[in-house]
Amino acid sequence: MENEDEDINVNIDISDNEQKKSNLQTERFSEFWKVYPKKVGKEAARKAWMKVKPTAELHDQIIKAVEVQKQSEQWTRENGRFIPNPSTWLNQGRWDDELTIGGKASGQSISGKTGAPTLTGFKSAFDDDE
Repeated sequence: MENEDEDINVNIDISDNEQKKSNLQTERFSEFWKVYPKKVGKEAARKAWMKVKPTAELHDQIIKAVEVQKQSEQWTRENGRFIPNPSTWLNQGRWDDELTIGGKASGQSISGKTGAPTLTGFKSAFDDDE
């Protein structure tokens, strides 16, 4: 009988821990939803969020990416017509998209995971004109 009580306590502890994680993900999703500019498909977005299960670091990266992309030409063109639905954005991991500057990829993702952009094809002031 004593072992049964221990099993119940372990299950309760696991259940409590899972509930805390679920509540944390719900709070993080709420923060994402507040900053994401296109308010469609909230339940689909919530499911996508729970599938990603962002850590605190990834959550911060996602929020930063949304803030940066909200200023992008794609998202501001035609009153936001080209903003992806939030579930699509999450399912495709769009927080890792590369920044586009002047129609060309910069080589640097919003998350900063890839290399810094480099300048090529520019003539230096010190180059000979010959």
